Amino acid sequence: MERVRLYPTTSQTIRLMMILDVTRQLYNAALEHRRDAYRKAGVSISAGAQRRELTEIRAEDRRVAA
Repeated sequence: MERVRLYPTTSQTIRLMMILDVTRQLYNAALEHRRDAYRKAGVSISAGAQRRELTEIRAEDRRVAA
């Protein structure tokens, strides 16, 4: 595997950090949602259901839409 080194500008670094932060928050929220649904109701939430929910979130939250 070839590695590529990035040298982002300050504004690119800020943008990348924001993207990583939002992605981390979304992943953790989705994991918690699946975990709670299974623990409380014994229900498994499909990836498709979470994708549909994410589409709704994108419409409401401009950080996620970006």
